[in-house]
Amino acid sequence: MHGIDVSDDQGDILWDLVADHVDFAYVQVGYATATGEHLTHTRAMNVHASWANGLKVGAYFFAYPVPGRARHQGEAFLRMVGPFVHRYDLPFAVDVEINPEGMSPADMSQWVRDFLDATGLSHRRLAVYTSPAFWAENTDGSAVNAHLWVAAWGAPKPPRLKGLPDPFMWQTTARGQVPGIQGPVDLDTLLFWPDPELDPHQQKPPANWQDLPGGPVLKPPGVP
Repeated sequence: MHGIDVSDDQGDILWDLVADHVDFAYVQVGYATATGEHLTHTRAMNVHASWANGLKVGAYFFAYPVPGRARHQGEAFLRMVGPFVHRYDLPFAVDVEINPEGMSPADMSQWVRDFLDATGLSHRRLAVYTSPAFWAENTDGSAVNAHLWVAAWGAPKPPRLKGLPDPFMWQTTARGQVPGIQGPVDLDTLLFWPDPELDPHQQKPPANWQDLPGGPVLKPPGVP
């Protein structure tokens, strides 16, 4: 399955056109900054329009990892998905890609675990979005019990990251072009459908995932 992840950056989206080209959409519902937690302006429109056009839907939150704020941000994420928590099809993801106050690797790993715990959701329904470089440089590699959504643009295959399970989803580019969206958009490939009955570390993509039918139909500019 192939999809996109969107935020306020994409502006108004023509979801009826988008739905002809993708299977799912991850929608940014909120984010944190030094001043607190905030809702995105397009969250409700994007979530409901995705559902209405038959797409599978996931929600993600851009984290601002600083000491003492993991629980606040995790609880805020749960409030943002709120009454629709059971309608989302894909794991709830925390986007971890900045370290604004230079926390130590051990503290960053613990911060992510504390955020996930604070949501009150089963870890089988949670995911971490991150890049290989950020994770290697800013965490200590200790185990985090959540699914992995890995951002590895241009990589020949989705990489594994220390402390996290095999990725269930791979963000392949930030420069995709999809009818119905003006400008570039992130493209994602779902490697396997997470089983809500199994621990994330027990689940693996099929060995022959590269040979599965229905390869990417949308590519970034300049990619043959």
